[in-house]
Amino acid sequence: MKNRICSIFLCIAMMLTFMNLSVFAAEISDIKVDMPNITATVSGADIDALDSSKVKAVLDGKELKVSSAESNGGSTEWIVLIDTSKSTKAYFEAEKNAVLSIYKSLKNGDKLSLYTFDTSFVTVLNGSESKEEAEKKIKAIECNGQDTVFYEATDKLLAKVSESKADNVIPVIFSDGVDTISKNTDQKKVAENLKKSSVPVYGFYADSLKKETADKFNALLKNSKGGAKAFGEKNAASLLAAKAPSNPVVISAVASSDIEAKEDAELVIDLGNGKAISKKTKVDAWTSDTVAPEILSCKTDENTNTLVITFSEDVINADKPESYIFKDTDGNALGIKVTSVEYADCKATVKVDSLENNGIVLTVSGIKDKALNDAAAFDYTIKDAKISFPIIPVIIAAVVILAAAAVFFLLKKKGGSKDTDEASKTKPGSKNEKPEAVKPEEEKKPDEDKKAEEKKAKKKKEESQFQFYFVDKK
Repeated sequence: MKNRICSIFLCIAMMLTFMNLSVFAAEISDIKVDMPNITATVSGADIDALDSSKVKAVLDGKELKVSSAESNGGSTEWIVLIDTSKSTKAYFEAEKNAVLSIYKSLKNGDKLSLYTFDTSFVTVLNGSESKEEAEKKIKAIECNGQDTVFYEATDKLLAKVSESKADNVIPVIFSDGVDTISKNTDQKKVAENLKKSSVPVYGFYADSLKKETADKFNALLKNSKGGAKAFGEKNAASLLAAKAPSNPVVISAVASSDIEAKEDAELVIDLGNGKAISKKTKVDAWTSDTVAPEILSCKTDENTNTLVITFSEDVINADKPESYIFKDTDGNALGIKVTSVEYADCKATVKVDSLENNGIVLTVSGIKDKALNDAAAFDYTIKDAKISFPIIPVIIAAVVILAAAAVFFLLKKKGGSKDTDEASKTKPGSKNEKPEAVKPEEEKKPDEDKKAEEKKAKKKKEESQFQFYFVDKK
């Protein structure tokens, strides 16, 4: 009975151990920071159990707002390097069969690039071959080289990795890690290059390899955060297939509070299972933006049918023609068409087919704060405040009228005494009444000048005439 109870507890302990292993298989493989936006790629997550609403993220102790958590498998490129020197002949057919198995499992968009090396680096597959041709080339590989350029071949593998356009890159080396004739590089240089690798490099060696040699191979590849493992005749394919990527989860989050600059800020993610995974990354200082964008001014030029709208800060959607809606004061569409929009340095230059309408109400719709691009959109309503009698023509007209009055007064004063005598003769005994003065011929000129100036001012179109004021912001 006692032994049975112990067995039960042992089984439970093993189950819990495997459960924990599966949970912690998830890891943050990549982080991209463009403050306030943080994008993290999580590999090894249980996609079926993922609930995006429960995902949480914290950057250096500051909680982030998770906007999405989605599976994104993407494309995969296997870059496989096979050592064909005689020292690696054990299980060589098993190596080829493992590579062939990977090739047959490729999905649309995936690729297998295959290279061999002994005394030189040779391209076997570059991804352009047909299925039949690729399988034939894999089976035709022979292992009979005398020497090996392992270090040079590894550097070339790393170059292929950096050139890859795939979302997931898996570099693999089948070798014993022994170099005999490399001239252009050495172990130290290769180790430094492996440290710079953006992805881990995995190695496989025959289980009959001496421990000292195997440890050296493994230690070298660990510089890339990868490593080397032993394989046998029966498990080569399964070990290689285990390096296939699970569909990664891409988590997008936005900072909402101030972040200090730091070389090793820690990003912690909880996928909703209460088990946190973390990775350190560099972040620049960032101050949270709590002020909504505003429109500072709206200037127009009726000669070019152009509006220049200045925002208080950088915004999203200001470059879209559909963001600009023209109506009259009663809310009816005016039919003004936006022909082009250019946005730069917080200014939107909007060209339309006509600005001849009076009483324009412009709504700038769907504007978002670029610093917080997941925030709600704002709508701004701007009303045409152009008056019926523009101020400049009114001032000109007033000046003309005053000038005419002054001329009239001077002419009247000059002939005042003569007019008084004539008036006395016409109306004897009248002291207060004065006869109507006859306007000199010159007085007609100020009236003509007045009309000409008014006509000229009316035709003149100035940018200051077309003014806007804000009516509403939602």
